[in-house]
Amino acid sequence: MFVNFLTAAIARRFEPLFERHEDRLDRQGRWRDAQKLRYKHHEWMGGPPRKAWKSLFDYVRVVTELRFSIQRERYLQSRHDTLYERLNEAPSAADSGELVTEMQEQKRQLHALLRTIWRLEQKKYNLISRMPNRALKRALEAHRGRNWHLSDWMEAECAGAGGCCGRRCGCCRRQRSEKRPHHRSHCTSACLCCTQARGFEINVAHYMEDPMIGKLPELRSPWDDYKIELMHAYIWGD
Repeated sequence: MFVNFLTAAIARRFEPLFERHEDRLDRQGRWRDAQKLRYKHHEWMGGPPRKAWKSLFDYVRVVTELRFSIQRERYLQSRHDTLYERLNEAPSAADSGELVTEMQEQKRQLHALLRTIWRLEQKKYNLISRMPNRALKRALEAHRGRNWHLSDWMEAECAGAGGCCGRRCGCCRRQRSEKRPHHRSHCTSACLCCTQARGFEINVAHYMEDPMIGKLPELRSPWDDYKIELMHAYIWGD
């Protein structure tokens, strides 16, 4: 216990030196070496406090909900555009009112998603900004600066769920929406390419109901292999 305490005290004392060396490795293009150094410093510090872990688990949930919401936004917009084209081709179809009613409902949901996506973006920023500036946060931010979601583990998870990584069509490497050009992510049930490939729609309104996402682990749950791999993929990378 004394050795652990002493190691943590030394690691904290020399933290600015660690950060400078990490930055130098990053500038040299040695990102993996920088992450290894952050991981070693993280171990020497004895891991972050529980509050930091809670922020990280909340961050994973926010990013997952954001991924679902943006893909659902594109899915609903595509359906709305299809109905709009049908209405232009056959204006008499508006007489029944069904197409118009459905389009109005989709517009209502799209408007609600605008607010949801804005809220999630704000929450994601706040969660990271409030994390203690330790190795865990530095690793997360360094990983986010890359195509962090393209780790081998995350691609395997996407493929296993029936996503685009299993078909190698490249959708996960491209922007998911013209409205949000900086957003790239793995598939949810709202992915248009996946919908076309499986031949039927899965219309769920909440990310926790999405069968392609699955149940995310809780902070209070035991640390099993899946939980360790998930955290590794989000924080440290390949």
